[in-house]
Amino acid sequence: MDTALSTEKSDVYSFGIVILEVISRKKDTHADDFSLLKSFLEVHKQGKKATNLFDTEISVAGDLELLDCLAEIAVECLNLDVNQRPSMTDVAERLLILSRSHGLHARHTVDKTRRADYSFVTGISSSLAEQDTNLHGTTISSSVSTGLYKFNNLDIFNRKGRRKFDRNVTHTLQKSHFIKIFKKEEIREIIRSSTSIEKGAFSEVYKGVADDALVAVKKMLDSNALKSKRLEDKVIIQSQIIHKNIVRLIGYCLEMDSPVLVYEFLSSGTLHDILHSGSMVPLNLDVRLSMVAESAQGLAYLHSHTHCRILHGDVRPANILLDDNFMPKITIVDASPMEEPEYIQTIRVDLAYMDPVYLQTGILTEESDVYSFGIVILEVISRKFPANNGSLVRSFLGIHKKGKKATELFDKEIAVSGNWEILDCLAEIAVQCLSPDRDERPTMTDVAERLVTLQRYRRSQVVRQ
Repeated sequence: MDTALSTEKSDVYSFGIVILEVISRKKDTHADDFSLLKSFLEVHKQGKKATNLFDTEISVAGDLELLDCLAEIAVECLNLDVNQRPSMTDVAERLLILSRSHGLHARHTVDKTRRADYSFVTGISSSLAEQDTNLHGTTISSSVSTGLYKFNNLDIFNRKGRRKFDRNVTHTLQKSHFIKIFKKEEIREIIRSSTSIEKGAFSEVYKGVADDALVAVKKMLDSNALKSKRLEDKVIIQSQIIHKNIVRLIGYCLEMDSPVLVYEFLSSGTLHDILHSGSMVPLNLDVRLSMVAESAQGLAYLHSHTHCRILHGDVRPANILLDDNFMPKITIVDASPMEEPEYIQTIRVDLAYMDPVYLQTGILTEESDVYSFGIVILEVISRKFPANNGSLVRSFLGIHKKGKKATELFDKEIAVSGNWEILDCLAEIAVQCLSPDRDERPTMTDVAERLVTLQRYRRSQVVRQ
């Protein structure tokens, strides 16, 4: 290192050595007769496999491909050029994928008694990436049988391959092994015993049971969608997304007359329903703050933390689902890669939440998602629906422009003593998201961080009271 400054990439380097120690069970002593680091780097430089360097306890048939992938990740972490090292989030995501693929492969391997325990990668992935590690029903594939389900075919374990993957999502559905491929008979049985919970112009959604878990089965009503390259890309993209605040795609079926997508089921409906239903479910400020903070983390993940950066394109309460504890999860209606503008221009956005710049140019950007999320914040703190005429936005922006507080616009349920400071901060964040100048809007990562900080401050206030 040419500098004494410690950065996050310094942690990445150190973690690379940790991986090497785990798979070799040797300590990097830097002695003249043996250097763990130099040994692995030399083998990698020669384009060879590091078979002789792996711990003999785990260097067995069936595990070598997994070990090669781990060694590849470690070597990338050890790159002398800090700019070429992956982020820890990237490392965590790849280790999580590797852990899942290994778990599947183990289920289909006869000699399980000799298989090594790689559970450490799951734990690391969970804590670093803050992702949902509930693996139930999410990693079952019936289309491939050996070689870690040929995950290397996705070219995600080498830097060159991942760059290619990022630029062009053109893999076939059969190569998506993160999700279950349902048979026609299974889907028919689920739909037969299910309840239709939503029907729109393009799809019908059923509440059913698959693998002993509640699921939402979405059947496309347009049979031509089966031939759509767009649908193929949608499944590929969504299969890569693993986050606690994103609705999980469990599987799909293309054997029906119309394609079917199977998602996890969220029991409390949508944020729109909770805010505007006739029953008016009580929502204190802490619950509302949690809703917007967690939703922001999901969007920030889409924009910044996936191999293929994603635009949501239709951010609104109707696309934010809630579980039993009101934990929000964003449902991805028609997400598109940021690098593919031909898709971007076809996304349907609700006029009430539409970025004016998008309306003028027809080009959706991540700042468009930020704008829509600003309206979501206003809707949560006011419990007023944003009409297409933009009255809710104009009301908040008008008061902000005058330098006044938006006291009279807050929902009376939460507009009470002790809440004003938090509500003013939320309104301020929303107004910044709604800037007519895209360059003046914060990123979703900035928004998420500020909301988390606001949550912490709120908790400290409660403790002091």
